[in-house]
Amino acid sequence: MKISVVIATRNRVRKLRDCLGSILGSSFSNFEIILIDQGVGDRVADLVRVLGQSKIHYFHRPGKGKSRALNFGLTRATGEIIVFTDDDCLAAADWLLKISRFLKKNPGVAGVFGQTLPYQPQKHPAQYCPATFIGLKTKFISRPDVVHYQELGQGNNMSFRQKVLAEVGGFKTWLGVGSVSLSGGEESEMIYRILKKGFRLAFEPGIKVFHNRWLSDRQRRLLEGRYACGLRAFQLYYLLKGELLMWSMIKTRFKKRFVEKMAVLLKEAKKSGLAHFWKNKKDLIYLLWEGGCNLRGSLIGSYYYLESICPLSSGSST
Repeated sequence: MKISVVIATRNRVRKLRDCLGSILGSSFSNFEIILIDQGVGDRVADLVRVLGQSKIHYFHRPGKGKSRALNFGLTRATGEIIVFTDDDCLAAADWLLKISRFLKKNPGVAGVFGQTLPYQPQKHPAQYCPATFIGLKTKFISRPDVVHYQELGQGNNMSFRQKVLAEVGGFKTWLGVGSVSLSGGEESEMIYRILKKGFRLAFEPGIKVFHNRWLSDRQRRLLEGRYACGLRAFQLYYLLKGELLMWSMIKTRFKKRFVEKMAVLLKEAKKSGLAHFWKNKKDLIYLLWEGGCNLRGSLIGSYYYLESICPLSSGSST
């Protein structure tokens, strides 16, 4: 089966070079790379020319919005399997081979996720690598309420049969990096639609990529807030559509991310005194930041729900 690897990139040429190099070194030969460049200038185009690989199909689509870029990539992909990764990930040499073998062996599976491991963690002490997923056992999932980043895998290492994506459609362009929702949510929403349609997804630990992104504690907490915005937008959108299992997901996350953390902060303030607590107020600030992002996500989800039943503008919510 032919594989199309779809990658959106924006102004990260050095990491993209490593990413492309790792994929081009694959032990699997029947693949193409659909590369959508949203950056400024010609550096990515120059890199593609230097690489001189006919497997890379390059498209320059200026502007922001990872979901828009990926949707464009889907229109250009010719493979029976569509694989997604990010421009700051490096693939194992057998990555595509194992994806192909797994989906061939399991014809009833619509898509498969794999492990996303930190790249060279020994070189990044006291830093955090986001969007990782570590698992030891193969699993099959049919529940639409799955929290993919806890049980299934990350969007930087996910693959689907092309015919499945053709049936369920692409990413919501109001979710994801560069959208009104700040970041996140686009993968959760697509996975939800696929599972709700009755398809089955899988996780296979032998399918590996390595994430080469490292954040300080401050960057990590800000990113978590942005992820919360997209996730809340997706969940509220479907809750307003009457899909009540979203209410349970919203309550669970709110309790874990806000209520329990606030209880810890209040306990600390009671124990050490308000003055001492205020000197170390950054935890409260980050908590309020995430709360604000959740509020923004709620407004976005509400807006696009209203637009889905009564268009409010000429734009599309797809």
